[in-house]
Amino acid sequence: MKKVLLGMFFIFGSALLFAAGDPGNWRELVKEKKVIQPETESGEWKFTPQPFPTVESIAAQTPDEIPLYGVYHWGGEYIRFRKEIKAVGWKTYRMGGFEDEKALVMAMEDGIEIMMTLQIGKTLNDLRTSGKRNAYKNDRDFIEKYLQGLDEFCGKYGPNGSIFNKRPELAKNPVRYIEIWNEPNFQYMIADKTDVKKVQKERDLLYAELLKAAYVFVKSKYPKMMVVGFGAGGASADDKRFIGNVHAINPLIGNYYDILSTHPYTVTPPMAGRVKKWGAYSVAGGWKGIQDILAKYGYGNKPIWYTEVGWPILTKDGGNFKDKPEFLPAMTAAGCVTKMYILSARLGVKRVHIMSVSDADNYNSGFFNRKDGEWRPSAYATQQLIKLLPRPRILSALSEETGGLYAYQFKSDWTKKDSKEVVIAWQEQKSGDLNVCLPSGRKISQLLNMFGGEEKFALQDNKVKFAGGPLPSYLVLE
Repeated sequence: MKKVLLGMFFIFGSALLFAAGDPGNWRELVKEKKVIQPETESGEWKFTPQPFPTVESIAAQTPDEIPLYGVYHWGGEYIRFRKEIKAVGWKTYRMGGFEDEKALVMAMEDGIEIMMTLQIGKTLNDLRTSGKRNAYKNDRDFIEKYLQGLDEFCGKYGPNGSIFNKRPELAKNPVRYIEIWNEPNFQYMIADKTDVKKVQKERDLLYAELLKAAYVFVKSKYPKMMVVGFGAGGASADDKRFIGNVHAINPLIGNYYDILSTHPYTVTPPMAGRVKKWGAYSVAGGWKGIQDILAKYGYGNKPIWYTEVGWPILTKDGGNFKDKPEFLPAMTAAGCVTKMYILSARLGVKRVHIMSVSDADNYNSGFFNRKDGEWRPSAYATQQLIKLLPRPRILSALSEETGGLYAYQFKSDWTKKDSKEVVIAWQEQKSGDLNVCLPSGRKISQLLNMFGGEEKFALQDNKVKFAGGPLPSYLVLE
């Protein structure tokens, strides 16, 4: 892989992230489609190479019919925020928790792609009790119970499922993707224990058996279903450890999932790296580590999906839970969400499910306020991104420089020959005047901010100059 992009390492603690300049009254800015660029304090960052693939290798890939923009939550949130989800424009929804027939039917009616994350149990209490390994005498009983649930779900909601006997018009949009457990490398499959290394080994061994058994069963009875493996929690880069160990336990495990999913959480912007005592972490670095594991075992072409990731906002900006050090201003979080979608397109990741529809698990990551349904900046920013780049295909990287300037050229809708080309650009380290080199012989018709408001710009010597910063701007090419 060619190391071309210079990312950033956050050094002095997440509480200082974009500390200066971020506006308090984001509601007025959103209403007027205006942006005030935040700034960073000096000394917080340093730049190190990030292991990105060549743009050419990603541009050569054919995107999926379903664009990468997705959101994650449970069935109840789909029911409550159905209109809002459709209004933003998401086409794919990761549904966790337990089976919710009403929500699943709604999504089918709406033509939304559902990826169902399946554990054991029909209720929330089941997930907490009988849904874990310690409720069973042995691994075999646990796996058999899981396969029973798989059978019931696929037989009802999958292609040719029984639910379509009553609703045949929905048969064109069955559930096709099932994710085998949520973060099995953490406490959701086997409860935490004092001996961390011991419980990690237990989780690795059990999941290697569970994933294989699930795949063999599903493909034998429901061959049109796609199996999404791992759903690994990325905290402390444990997704890489877990994925590597499961492949080491069974070097053929790559034959037992169609898609690999992981959760690359970080408190820094997506293009940045975070320095911890155990080492450095970045989204691109995690991606490369997983790619290396897959290549080692002969599965280098496996698709990677990001089925959970997000940035929580401060309580003062509308969050419902008490602040933690990693919580961000709402405008900054919106910029991070936008850039995460763009980074994923840069990496060739074809689904990104951002957590979450509304705040949950003491985490203020909701696109909408649970109390009154208010849209947050991240929802408006995502709506604008999907409007401008409904089915994006990356064409080139116009800037990936040490100074923190990023500019990527996209075909806005790869399925339409005459669709516009759009450049999305930002300056990661600071706000101020940006100078972006345009593709040869091209000009721009509009400069739009993160919310779609028009901004001023100047053209000179094939460069466009405009006021920018960490919050992305869009250059619509003529």
